[in-house]
Amino acid sequence: MYDLKGTTPHLFFRVMGKQWTKDEAQKAFLQSCLQLFLQVQKEVRTEPFLASLHEDWFARWPECEILFGAASPEEPLMPAQLDTLKKAIAKRKK
Repeated sequence: MYDLKGTTPHLFFRVMGKQWTKDEAQKAFLQSCLQLFLQVQKEVRTEPFLASLHEDWFARWPECEILFGAASPEEPLMPAQLDTLKKAIAKRKK
């Protein structure tokens, strides 16, 4: 339906001119969602799509893992780390 060769919407890969994906796996995940996003953007509100995208994203790349490395149940987060995690989640949800 869409010719996406050479085109990637700014929203998906860059925010204010800065690429925010950390690796090729993240970029590939967003690329796989691109066609549906473009379709949804033309037909309905994007909020439900973006909420679902965020849910899938953070299931694959948990915020805690990104901030502190691989999480381990034997090593609970320290209070300062919990505070940092809460702030990161709150910032992302704005």
